[in-house]
Amino acid sequence: MTRILSHIAIFARHWLGLARGFAFLAVFALGLWGWYLVHQPADWAGWSNNLFSTAQLLTLQFPDNIAPLPWQLNAARFLVPAIALFESYHLVLRAIRSPARLALLGLRRGHVIVVPGRGSTGLAMLREIRLHAVRAVAIAPDLTPLDQARMEEYRLPILSLDPYSRATWHAARADRASLIVVSHGDDVETLNIIVTVAEALGPRRDRAGPMLLAGLENEALAEQVDVAMDHAARRSGLRYRRLSVADEAARMVFLDPPLPGRKPDRAVPSHVIVVGLGAGARAVLRRALTLGQDAGIAGPTITILAAESELAAEPLSRPGVIPPYVATFRTLACDLSSGVPEAALTALLADAPPPILACVCLTDEAAVSMGLALSRQANTRQWPDFTIAVHQTREDHFLGLLAREKTAGHHARLRPFGGILPAGTLRRLQDESDDRLPRALHEHYLSMLTRLGGDGGSPVQWDELPENIRHANRAAADHIAVKLAAIGCRVVDGVAPDFAFSDDEIDMLAPIEHRRWSAERLLLGWRRGERDDERRLHPDLVPFDALDDPGREKDRDAVRAIPEVLGLAGRSIRRAV
Repeated sequence: MTRILSHIAIFARHWLGLARGFAFLAVFALGLWGWYLVHQPADWAGWSNNLFSTAQLLTLQFPDNIAPLPWQLNAARFLVPAIALFESYHLVLRAIRSPARLALLGLRRGHVIVVPGRGSTGLAMLREIRLHAVRAVAIAPDLTPLDQARMEEYRLPILSLDPYSRATWHAARADRASLIVVSHGDDVETLNIIVTVAEALGPRRDRAGPMLLAGLENEALAEQVDVAMDHAARRSGLRYRRLSVADEAARMVFLDPPLPGRKPDRAVPSHVIVVGLGAGARAVLRRALTLGQDAGIAGPTITILAAESELAAEPLSRPGVIPPYVATFRTLACDLSSGVPEAALTALLADAPPPILACVCLTDEAAVSMGLALSRQANTRQWPDFTIAVHQTREDHFLGLLAREKTAGHHARLRPFGGILPAGTLRRLQDESDDRLPRALHEHYLSMLTRLGGDGGSPVQWDELPENIRHANRAAADHIAVKLAAIGCRVVDGVAPDFAFSDDEIDMLAPIEHRRWSAERLLLGWRRGERDDERRLHPDLVPFDALDDPGREKDRDAVRAIPEVLGLAGRSIRRAV
C-alpha cells in the first residue's frame, strides 16, 4: 500500500503543473467563447474588447448587466474563483506542511534524515527523495538562497539546526528513523557528524536503531575508518555503512550487463580503456580490477590514457603495485585537450584484445566532448561495438538523449554514468534488500565452518560482522553474475531446475575467483608474505598455478557453492538457450 501511495504522489506531483495550465486555458477559452456569443465582433476592435472582457474574468470581475448569461460565461466565472481557492489552499498548505511534518516525525517510525551538504552522495539522495516520495527531513543550517530553493523543490521539511549538537538529533527523532544519510561534502566533517549522531543516541540495548550511511568520497580514508566507525555505531545500537556515488556508478557500468555478456568471444580477457584520471577514474579502476576478472586464461587489460603528471600520481599504474597475473596495465601519456591522438588510438589495439569498455573520466564538458569524439573515431576505424561510458558529476540528460535518438550510429555507444545513484537506492538501503545475496554468502561460509570444524575467519552472524567484512561479502556477491556470464549463464529470481557446474567450468572459474580475491586484497593494501593479518600479509597472493593444492581447492569450492548460495537468497541459475 505504501508503494502504491508513493506512485500516486509522484504521478500527482508530475501532472499538477500541467493540470493548472489546462485549467487556465479552459477558463480563458470559455470566457472568450461566452463573450463572442454576447457581442459578436465585426472587426479587430470588437475582438480586442472581447479579449479585454475575458481578461477581466481573471480579476474576479463578472458582468451583472447581461441576462441571461451564456452557460460558457457561467462556467468561466465559476471556475475562476474555484482555481483561485485551490491555489490559495495550496499556498497555505505549503506554508504549514514543513512544520507539520516536523511535528509528526515522532509519531511514526521509518523516516529518513539527510544532511546533504554539498557532496555528490547527498545531492543524489535528495533526487531520490524527490523522485520516490520518501518520507524524509533535512538538517541543513546556514542555507544559501540557492540551497533553500533546491530544498523547496525537493519538498523537504528543513531543520536549520547545528548537526554537531546532540539536541538537533533529538529534535529530528533520530531514534525513530530508519536511515540517516550524512554527506557533508568534506569527508572528515561527515565522519565527525556521524560520531555526533552515535553519541547523541547513546548506548542502546536493542539492535533496532537506524542505519548510518556515510557519503565518503575518499576511498582510502573510508577503508581506514570503517572498523572504528562501525564499532562506534554499534555501541549506540546503530548500523554503519558507507556509500560512494562514484563507486556505485562504476559498479553499474561493469554489471549492467556483466562484461562477458558483451563480448563475441567470452574466453578472451576484457580490455578496458580509461581516458583521463579525473572524477570517477579511481572507482572505475577498482571495479575494472575486480569485476573485470572474467576470463580463465588471464586477467583484464587496462589501458590508461592521461597526462604524464596524472599517470605519475596514480598509484595503481605504477610497476609492481598490481602483479601481472591479476591484470595487465598499459599507460599512454598524451595530451587529451583536443581529443585522443591518432597515434594513441593505434596503440590501443596493439598487442591487446579489442576494447569492450571505455570510460571517459574528465571534467563534465571535456568528458562529453571526448566521449563524442571517441565514439566517432571508433566508428570511423570500424572498431568492434563497445560501450563508451562518460562520467558526469551531475544528472545527465544530453548523452542519454543522443543514445536514445541514435541520430548518428556511433551515438549508440554512449552511456552516461555518475552524478546520480541507481533508482531505488534509498528503498534498498532501508530494507537492506541488496544485502540478501551477501548475507547468504556469509551464511554458507558459517555452515562450511560448522561442517569442517574450522576456526579463524569471521565465525559470527551477519549483523555482528564489521562493515569492512560485510563490504567484502558484497564485492564477492557482485562477482557471481560475472562468473556466470563467463560460461553463458545468468541469475534468475525464484527456483529453477537443479544446476551443477561441469568440471571444465569449475577449472575455468576457479582461477577467475582467485584473481578477483587477489585484486580485492591488493586494493586493500595486502601483500605477499607469511600470514599476518595485522601487517596485511598473505601467502596466497600468487598466481593460481602457484597455489598449493588446498589453496586451489578452496577456490574451486567457492565456485561449487554458488548454486547453494543463490538458493539461500531465493535465486537460481539458468543457462542461456
